[in-house]
Amino acid sequence: MPTFLNEGCVFGPVLSRRLGLSLGVNLNASDGKRCTFDCLYCENGLNEQRRTTTPLPTCAQIGAALEARLSEMAGEGRLPDVITLAGNGEPTLNPEFCEVVDVACALRDRFAPSSRIAVLSNATMADRPRVHAALERVDDNILKLDTVDAAYVRLLDRPQVPYDVGRVVETLASFHGHVIVQTIFVTGSVGGVDLDNTKERYVAPWLEALRRIGPEAVTVYTVARDVPVAGVEKAPREAIDAICARVRALGIACTALRPTPPLAAVRARRGAVVLGEGDEGVRQLAQRLAVGGVVDPLALLARPHEPGARQDREVVREGGLGHVDLVREVAGADVVVGRYGEEQGEALLVSERLEGLC
Repeated sequence: MPTFLNEGCVFGPVLSRRLGLSLGVNLNASDGKRCTFDCLYCENGLNEQRRTTTPLPTCAQIGAALEARLSEMAGEGRLPDVITLAGNGEPTLNPEFCEVVDVACALRDRFAPSSRIAVLSNATMADRPRVHAALERVDDNILKLDTVDAAYVRLLDRPQVPYDVGRVVETLASFHGHVIVQTIFVTGSVGGVDLDNTKERYVAPWLEALRRIGPEAVTVYTVARDVPVAGVEKAPREAIDAICARVRALGIACTALRPTPPLAAVRARRGAVVLGEGDEGVRQLAQRLAVGGVVDPLALLARPHEPGARQDREVVREGGLGHVDLVREVAGADVVVGRYGEEQGEALLVSERLEGLC
């Protein structure tokens, strides 16, 4: 199934389900993928499909690209909620990862002091002292723990390096709360093997691991874009919500990024629809939705002094969208739709006011 790579050292900004308006920083090559996992659900494709011999970008190259983009965004009056170090594979594989963190923090302080620095990592390198220290310096240290079942890790995440899930749990605990655990839940089957990790035999031990880790927050989600392996399916929203409730019962903040309603449900509303970055794909999606006025939220953010516009950039994390309140106030939106998921016939980014239609 189709997947994608992020182009250049800096990409976006995009409206992230998790983080709001996110400016991405790619610490890997633009024409391929390097990762210590080879996940069945990876939006960048399988490792063997994305091999590259292109050298990794240097800290100097990344810093120059990030400085140029932040300077441009500052001039436009629309700064990101978060600068996210991620990219095509595992960002901590870049030998200058720690230096990139420092440069990103310095540029954030210079151009966008209210923005956060985030890292999305699978945690395979997080026990290395320099990487660990760098992760402690970012605002959002988002580390993956899809399960504590070793066989299931081999099935879904397919580590390409030695991986001891018990050691990973202890590494996450060593951040003493300065970590956001990210876990994907899926259903379906591959090669006749059941992939459903919403079952109790997976969830209960994972919850015990969260007790040990004591994270500041947990994000649970399911697949929302194309995946490279047929048979990997979304977990139902009821399962995601139930797991999230159990995390909260432990006294841990939890955000659930739920499956989204199909286009038929979205068509049931006749409010304004708000699209992503104004490209032709989202314009075509607007026509298919057949709803009211079309508004570009990034354009709204470029005009923060417009009458009625809010100055703050608060992220509505539970709904999975940044700037929903701002967009509603200025545009009177009932429906907020992003650009992803069109290929599957679904609107990926939909505001929480549609929950009753799911």
